[in-house]
Amino acid sequence: MATAWTPLIVDLEGRKVLIVGGGDVGERKARFFKGAAVTVVAKEFTEGLKRLAADESVELVHLDVADSNSSAKLESLVREAFLVVAATDNAGINEKVEKLARRHEKLVNRADRPGDVLLPAVLRRNDILIAVSTQGRSPAASRYLRQLLENLIDEEHARMVELQREIRTWLKSVVKEQKQRERILWKILEDEEIWAALRESYERGKMLAFEKCRRLATQDEDAIDDESTADA
Repeated sequence: MATAWTPLIVDLEGRKVLIVGGGDVGERKARFFKGAAVTVVAKEFTEGLKRLAADESVELVHLDVADSNSSAKLESLVREAFLVVAATDNAGINEKVEKLARRHEKLVNRADRPGDVLLPAVLRRNDILIAVSTQGRSPAASRYLRQLLENLIDEEHARMVELQREIRTWLKSVVKEQKQRERILWKILEDEEIWAALRESYERGKMLAFEKCRRLATQDEDAIDDESTADA
């Protein structure tokens, strides 16, 4: 069944993420949002969350969300948040948090069912960021697929990303046409000799790639395409 779920990469550096729930799920969510300004609200907290607070990775706010007397404080925290996460083991409390978030037009993630935001299984390799989601149907399958990708994406791929960044910057100064720059960059990606050099070291791969780029940069588009066909 088709859905409107759309993958996005969002910079949360310094943005406020409010997590309601101080148990294992809340701790896992807090670790996921590393780099954001994370506040965790709960009556009690795991030892892991306490350690994160000691490292100043998260802020802990002691609050009994189930108590009606805490509503004003919770609403104030929700109002300040960019994203709200309902991470308790109580469906009623999660529902309360979600309704409050929607009232203030905040994005919301729920631990017990899909909200506005799904948290994918994430693989990071330096500048490579891969997110895997089953659209909330099977978090375990998402983690399993991420583990499969961990065996496919390694250091040489991260080196190629950095190499592409350097070459792209250089090409902008020497090749006027964007389509020609794209062809050259793709040519580098398809070059097995450069991949082999990157497996040895970044500097070796970079030296070989720039040597080939300088030659390709002097050719017209048809010549680049012909060379690609000849190498195939």
